[in-house]
Amino acid sequence: MKNLLDEQLCIWTSLILIVLVSASTLPKKNKDVVEGEMVRLQCRFNPALSSGNILYYWIRTNKDGKDNAAISGVALDPHYQVEFAPNEGRYDLLISHAKYDADNGHFECKLKEGGSGADIYNMAFTVTVLIPPGPPNIIPTNPTAKEGEPFILTCSSEGGSPDPLIQWYREGTPLQGQLQKGGSRDKPTSSVLKISPKMEDDGATYRCAVWNRAIREEQKLEASVTLKVHFFPRVTVGPYNPLNILLDKEAILTCSVVANPSVHSVRWVKDNQLLSNAYNYTISAVTPGDSGTYTCIADNGVGKASQGNLELSVLYGPRVMLEKHKEVSVGDSVSIKCNVDSSPPPHSLLWLKEGDPLFQQSGDTLQLNEVDAEHSGNYVCQAINILKPAGSVIEKEMTSNASVTILIQHKPGNVEIVPQNPVAVAGKSFILTCLAQPSGWPLPEYHWWKEDKKGTDLERKVNYTIKSVHLSHEGRYHCQPQNVLGQGNIGSVYLTVQVPTSIIMPLRPQVIKQDGDATFSVTCKARGKPKPQVQWQKNGQEIMRENSLFYIETTEQIEDKNAYIVKSTLKFQGTGKQQKMISPEDRGRYSCEFENGLGEPIKSEMLLKIEHSPVVRHTYSVVAFDMGETAVLQCKMQAYPEPTFEWYFKGRKLENYGTYKTNVTDIGEDIYIGTLSILDVKDTDYGDYSCQARNRVGDDEKAFIKLAKKSPPDTPVNVSGIDVNSDRISLRWVEGFNGGFSNTEFLITYVNLKTGNTKNVSCHDQNPCQITGLQSKTDYKFKLRAVNPRGYSPYSDDIVVSTKVNMKDMPRATVAQYDRESHHVFFRVDPTVFNLVAKVEAKQSWENEWHLQKTIPVEHEEMEIYLDQSGEEFYDVRIVLCLLSNESWCGDEKLAEPYVDGVPQVLGTKPLLSTAVMVVIAAVAAGVFLLLVVIVICCCWKKRGKKS
Repeated sequence: MKNLLDEQLCIWTSLILIVLVSASTLPKKNKDVVEGEMVRLQCRFNPALSSGNILYYWIRTNKDGKDNAAISGVALDPHYQVEFAPNEGRYDLLISHAKYDADNGHFECKLKEGGSGADIYNMAFTVTVLIPPGPPNIIPTNPTAKEGEPFILTCSSEGGSPDPLIQWYREGTPLQGQLQKGGSRDKPTSSVLKISPKMEDDGATYRCAVWNRAIREEQKLEASVTLKVHFFPRVTVGPYNPLNILLDKEAILTCSVVANPSVHSVRWVKDNQLLSNAYNYTISAVTPGDSGTYTCIADNGVGKASQGNLELSVLYGPRVMLEKHKEVSVGDSVSIKCNVDSSPPPHSLLWLKEGDPLFQQSGDTLQLNEVDAEHSGNYVCQAINILKPAGSVIEKEMTSNASVTILIQHKPGNVEIVPQNPVAVAGKSFILTCLAQPSGWPLPEYHWWKEDKKGTDLERKVNYTIKSVHLSHEGRYHCQPQNVLGQGNIGSVYLTVQVPTSIIMPLRPQVIKQDGDATFSVTCKARGKPKPQVQWQKNGQEIMRENSLFYIETTEQIEDKNAYIVKSTLKFQGTGKQQKMISPEDRGRYSCEFENGLGEPIKSEMLLKIEHSPVVRHTYSVVAFDMGETAVLQCKMQAYPEPTFEWYFKGRKLENYGTYKTNVTDIGEDIYIGTLSILDVKDTDYGDYSCQARNRVGDDEKAFIKLAKKSPPDTPVNVSGIDVNSDRISLRWVEGFNGGFSNTEFLITYVNLKTGNTKNVSCHDQNPCQITGLQSKTDYKFKLRAVNPRGYSPYSDDIVVSTKVNMKDMPRATVAQYDRESHHVFFRVDPTVFNLVAKVEAKQSWENEWHLQKTIPVEHEEMEIYLDQSGEEFYDVRIVLCLLSNESWCGDEKLAEPYVDGVPQVLGTKPLLSTAVMVVIAAVAAGVFLLLVVIVICCCWKKRGKKS
C-alpha cells in the first residue's frame, strides 16, 4: 500500500514539474503579512470544475527557487495547512508564522485535468513578508561644499521588506533624489541627491526619510546633516545708494560683507586712491568736492574679489548772481546774464517781470530789444531745484532768485479788466487781469476789490485768479494801479457765475421688485444755474406728465445767486394703475435727465426688474395647418427669471426628436417664445396641445393651443370706437381665429341712424380701421366680419358710436356784461342741446395773456358770476363756452361790455361817474329848471300888467 502511494506521488510530482516548465506567467494578487503572523491564500473556483479526474496543487517560488507547497489536501511544509473542499469550490493555503526566507515570494493555485494535463483553473499570489527598514545613513556625515561646484549626498537603508522609499528634504521642502533599489533585505536601498551649492545653502539642513509598508507613515525613520558652503564675498554699500547728503553735513559710508570664510578688512577707493581699510568711512562735513564714486573691495580667496560702488552727491540750493540795476533809454536793447550754481542743477530757470504775469523768458539770458515804457520794471531770474537727502521722505524745494531793475519812469495809464463781460463756470478756474497802458515806473501796485469794499484788497498783483469758481464769486470787481508818480484809473467788470447741472441724488443702478409690491417711487435731485429741466424716460421714451401709469412730482428750491435745486420723484402710482401696485409691465430701464444748457445733459439710470411667475402673452388658442404641412405652435410667456417650457399632447410629454422640434426664443422684455414644430402633419396630430412654463418665483403657467385644419375665419369680437371726431371714427376689434390664413381681411358695414343710409367699407388687414366722410353729432351703427380664401365669418355684434360736435357748431354767449363796482359778470346763452360750462377769463390793460378766473356749469339761459378781485381792477373780461364732457372743446369767446349802475358802456371807455356825483348833478339840474320856470312866469305876469 505504501509503495502504491509513493508511486502515485512520484507521478504527480512529475506532472507538476512539466506544468511548471510549460505554464505561462499568471496575473497575481498581492498579499502582505507581518513576519511571524498568519496569512490565508484563498483559491476559489466553480465547484462544477471538481467533477472528473482533476489534479490540485500549490506551487511556491522564493529566493531559493520553485517547489511544491501542497498537493491535493497534503501540505508539503510544516507551517502550511490546506483547506481542501473541491465540492465547495475551495482550495485555500494557510501560512502560519510567516518567514521571510521561506514565504516571501510567489504562490500559484492550479487545477489540471488528469491525463491531458490541460489547465482548468489558475490563481497566483505575491506574498510580501513585511519587515521594517533599517535606520537611514547619510554620506558624508559632515558635508562641506564650495559655491559653484556640484556636490552629492547619499542616503541608504537595508534590512527592510519590501524595499523602502527614500525622500529627501531641504528645510522641510521635498527634493527629488535618484533611488537605487536593493531588491532584498540583504542589500541596501539608496537615494542620491545632487546639489549645486549656493550661499543660501550654507547652514541648511538636509534630511532623508525612510519607510515601507511594514511601518505606518508617521513611524518614518529619518537622518539629517547640516551642509556647510564656502562662498565668495557679497558686498553691500550704504546706508543708501546713491547717498545724497546736504552741504556741511556728516557723511558715513558703510560697507557690509557676507562671506565664508569671512574677510577681516576691506579697501575704500576713490579715483584709484586708497581712502581706508575700515568697514565704515566717515566724512565729517561734506563739500561739493566730495561728490563722486566710492568703491568698497573685499576678497576671501574663494573665487573672485567682490566690490560695491557708492555714489555720493552733496546737495545745496541755487546760488544766483545778477547785477542789481540797469538803466536804459527808450529804444535801447538789454541783455542780462543770470549765473546759477546748484546741486542738483535747477530744474526751472525763468526770467519774470514783476506785475506782468504774461512776461516770461526761459534760459539764463534776459534779452529785451528796443525798450519803451512798457519794458520798465523789476526782472527776476528765478532758479529752483529740489533737495531730498538720503533716508528722508521730505523733499525740500530750494528757490533762489536775484532781480535787476530796469528803470523807465512813468505812471500807470488807462486800465482795462479783461475779459470785458466775464462769465465763469463753477468748479473751473478763472482769471481777471488788470491791464494798465502804459504800466508805470516805479512798478505800481494793483488794488483789487469786490463790490463797494474798496479798502479790502483781494489781490495786489496784475492778475486776480480764482482757482475754483464758486457761486459766491459772482459780483462786480474793481482794479486800480498806482505808483509814486500817480494812479491809473479804476477798471471794473461784473463777473457772472453759472453752475453746470450736477446730479446730487442719483438713481440706484438696479432695483429688483416683486409683482404686487406697493408704494414704489424713485427720486433724483440736481443742482444748477440756470434752472435744470428734468425729463423722465422709460426705455428711451419720455414719460409724459399726463401718463396714467405714473405720477411725476417735481419741486424746486432757489438758493443764493439764483441757483436752483430741482428734485423730481417718479411714482408708480398713476390713476390708471390698479391698486397702485408694481406689475410686470413696469419692467424696463428708467432714467432721469437734467439739462440747463451748460454742457451735455446728464442723466442717472436705473434698471427695474420685476420678479413674477410666467404669464401667457399670446392671444390665440388655435392654429391651423393642412395635412402634410409643417405645423408651428408658438407659446409666448412673460416671466422673470427665465422660464422653462414643456409641451404635452394627449397626456404625453413631447421631446425634441423625430417629427417634433422644440426651441425657446428670448424676444426681450422678459418675453420668451416656446416653439413646437410638427413635421409632415397627419390626421392623428390634430387636437389640443398644452404648453407649460415655470420658473422659481411661483406656480406653473399652462396654455392650451389647438391644432386644427384650415377653415373660414372666426367672428371678430369686442368692437369699439376709438379716436372719435366730428367727421371720422376709428374702429378697433379683437380678431378671431384667422382659420390658418395670414391674408385675412375685414369688411365693415355701417348705418347712419338719422338717415338710414347703409355703406360697406373694406379695411383689408388694417386694425384699427378709420371710416371717414361722416356727419357731425350723428349716431352710426357698425358691424364687421372677416374673410379668407375659405369663406366669411359671421358678423360681429352691432355697436353704436356718435360723432363729436364740429367746432364751428359750438355755441357762443349772446350777451356778456361786467359791472366794475360790484365785480359781477352777466351773460346769456341761447337754448342748446349741448351740456356746457362757462370759463370766465380776465386780464389787465398792460397784459397780452388772458387768465382763467372761474369755471361753472351753464344751468340757465341767463347766468351771473361774482369775481373775487383782490388787486387792481380788471380791464377786460370775456366768456368762453365749452363742452361739459370735454372742456378742451370750446366755442368763440364773447367779450363782456362794461356795466355801471345798470347802464351798459361802449367797450374801451372809461368808467361812468359815481352814483353820489350823479345825484348832486341831478339836484342842481332840477334847481336850475325850477329857476327858469319862475323867471318865465314872472315875465309873463309883467307883459299882462303892461297890456292891462
